[in-house]
Amino acid sequence: MNDIRRLATLFTLLVVVACGGDGNGAASPTSPAVPAGTSLATPTGTSMPSSTGGGDAVEASIALFTFDPEVVTVATGGTVTWNNTDQILHTVTSGTPEAPGGDFDEVVLDGQGTTGSITFAEPGTFEFFCARHNHMRVTVEAGGP
Repeated sequence: MNDIRRLATLFTLLVVVACGGDGNGAASPTSPAVPAGTSLATPTGTSMPSSTGGGDAVEASIALFTFDPEVVTVATGGTVTWNNTDQILHTVTSGTPEAPGGDFDEVVLDGQGTTGSITFAEPGTFEFFCARHNHMRVTVEAGGP
């Protein structure tokens, strides 16, 4: 009887240890991070009205599982930098969840305080989404000098 109790205790201990993870409470990302500053060469997507930005360097954010603003305007050759204010990983992935683009490797923003940038070398309207949270979408309009 003592041997059965010891085996049961050992089994329970092994299950608890195996499920414990690394102790920091954070999930490991499945997508590799890529360097900020990825450049797009060709426009994709459809036109939408502009609402924010328009300069050579535009700051945007990700907050409460939302791209803010949802429409960004930047000059051709300009850069949009997203700051992740959420405590969870988000991506800036080209295209839409229904039709992901292949224009560049996704930008991975691995938690609060991380940033990622994309430079828009050519004019056009570009759609992006978060590969982890498909409802999160943003449109970037690049145009003009």
